[in-house]
Amino acid sequence: MITITDHKICRLPENKIKASARINLADQQHQVSFTIEGSPVYEGIEPFLCLALLPAMAERLPIKLDLPVSPQLLSNLATVQGIFQTWDSQLHRVPIYVPANMAAPAGLAGKIKAGTGAFLGKLSKPGRVNQNGVACLFSGGVDSFYTLLKHLDEIDSLVFVSAGFDIYPHPDNREFRRTICQRLRQVARQLSKEFIEVEADLQDFSDNYVSWGFYHGAAMAALAQLLANRFSKVYFASSYSYDDLVPWGSHPVLDHLWSTEKVEIVHDGGEFIRLRKTGAIATSQIALDNLRVCLNYGQNRAYNCGECEKCIRTMVTLRGEGALERCPVFARPLDLAALAVMPIPEYVLQPWQDMLARIEGLGTDPELELAVRQCVTNTLKGGSAKRMALLEKKMAERHELLKDMTAWANSLEENNRNMNRGIADASQWGKSLEKELKKTTRPKLPGFLKRDKTAPF
Repeated sequence: MITITDHKICRLPENKIKASARINLADQQHQVSFTIEGSPVYEGIEPFLCLALLPAMAERLPIKLDLPVSPQLLSNLATVQGIFQTWDSQLHRVPIYVPANMAAPAGLAGKIKAGTGAFLGKLSKPGRVNQNGVACLFSGGVDSFYTLLKHLDEIDSLVFVSAGFDIYPHPDNREFRRTICQRLRQVARQLSKEFIEVEADLQDFSDNYVSWGFYHGAAMAALAQLLANRFSKVYFASSYSYDDLVPWGSHPVLDHLWSTEKVEIVHDGGEFIRLRKTGAIATSQIALDNLRVCLNYGQNRAYNCGECEKCIRTMVTLRGEGALERCPVFARPLDLAALAVMPIPEYVLQPWQDMLARIEGLGTDPELELAVRQCVTNTLKGGSAKRMALLEKKMAERHELLKDMTAWANSLEENNRNMNRGIADASQWGKSLEKELKKTTRPKLPGFLKRDKTAPF
């Protein structure tokens, strides 16, 4: 059984609020929390139910709550569980129990184990809910900049998780995080948007049970629900386009299912691949001045290192669109000679091929086209060589197996021959014995042992 206890909303200095709870799995207890700028913060249990769901599925433990839950969310979680179970057979459906004394709202009777009258009562209290705001979870990357610019007139606030999502909340990262926040705050000011910084403490819990690749969507949903008293809609920028979907924590079939009666969660941007999104945001100088794509958070504390594959891929795309010279955020210039011999990881080969097709179609930068073509060609050759080497290895292994099987078959055949020879020898010996028995005559009895047939006795 999983329970959620010690649910607290605490006001901190610098106009911050900390929402925390303890998630108890059997004998394991985990503290999870969000620290959010500004107020108010939604006080319900729904955000922590979202955080507990996937670990519960991984451990096959039912969830028992002592507080009411959004009927919409509770109803949708059955579908959420079905999706994740389809993606990963190690995840299993679990029941969710809510207080039995809550009457189920009309239309939901029989679908959930208990209702949420108290939750609906919260919605009716005046002065508690602001249903007018629209926010976007914003990292400064291509996807979130695309969603922001696409819905610029609608979005009021940018929500940035400076620690606990893609940036680990280590003390060594404090200055780096501050640099990122300063840039993204500047974006919000230039676009007349509110900026909300958030720190999360979740992965020490979630990493024990499920990968962050699956879990991050639930974490984003929990944050959106905590902001439900401030925003009626929260946009999640897509990671993949609709024609390239993979099982992933933030997904067009999933994200909207985390919505409640108070906040609508919208998955956005799947109509374009990242290449086209990059081209779209290249028309905004604000985006070019503050774009953040690098995931190289090792010793390098540059905003964008300019060396990792993601940085280089973005730089190539921007150069192809004629915008790289207007983008000052990379620590190193694009080196076409190094690009030509750079290995491309297989999982991003398709985006590079799409990018090459785009550059060839534009026909405006032959030097870039040549370097990208060489890079892709080398990778394809290298991939073919690797596949050939793997095939040869498998053939060698099968050849060794065939040799072993042939030797075993030969050994078995020799044993059969020896057995047949043994049977033939035994048969010959039997025939010889039979002949000897036939030659043997019956011995004559002595006269005094012969019976006198005329004797009376």
